[in-house]
Amino acid sequence: MKKKIIFLIALCFFVATNLYAETVVLKSGKIIEARILERNSDSIKVDIEDVGITYFLSDIDSIDGNKIELSTQSLSVAEPNPIVEKGTYNQNIQSAKEPVDTDINKRVGLSGIFPSSDKGKAAFTKVAGIVLAVIAFLVFISYLYGAVCLWFIAKKTNTPNAYLAWIPIANLFLMCKIAAISYLWLLVLFAGFVPYVGMLVGVGFSAFIWYRIALARNKPAWLGVLVCIPLVGLVIMGYLAFSKIE
Repeated sequence: MKKKIIFLIALCFFVATNLYAETVVLKSGKIIEARILERNSDSIKVDIEDVGITYFLSDIDSIDGNKIELSTQSLSVAEPNPIVEKGTYNQNIQSAKEPVDTDINKRVGLSGIFPSSDKGKAAFTKVAGIVLAVIAFLVFISYLYGAVCLWFIAKKTNTPNAYLAWIPIANLFLMCKIAAISYLWLLVLFAGFVPYVGMLVGVGFSAFIWYRIALARNKPAWLGVLVCIPLVGLVIMGYLAFSKIE
């Protein structure tokens, strides 16, 4: 009699336990009949022989026949035969094809601090234009100053055709005339087309011809050599042009 009672109690316990049990099918094919104790966004905890065991939803194929649907935001149990709203699939595809905004200034809110690439190019072009304009202006002023100095030197040395000082290239012939050297010396300037060597030849010729011009003005010859030095040369040219005749 006692055995029958114990058997009935065990049977009732077994039926009561399985009454609330759910079927969990893993992706590996394993089937688990157990009661689910907890449900989370990414896992479930089941009771197996009074021991709580956790399974991640990413390892579970279905629970009680309901397929597990994994999303980027959450993991949840999908209802059987879900109803997909018409047009949702196409909208998702269209959203995926939209270009991603790669402008870091817009994404971090720095568009008002750092200019975009187009604005940067425009600013660079503007600055470069200003620099080139300043350089061109300085070159023009330097040429004008040199022409004035050469004109005064020609006048004070009684060299004819002093107006050639204002004409490019022709002023070189005037300098040869003042320095009392042959025009053939100007052929040396063709060496200027030779890299490196041409620059040295040009400096040497300039030092030589201004050396001769300083002598023509009855000034120390070494002053003419100093004309080759930037800025200093402008002062020497002015001195040879505007100083009194000795």
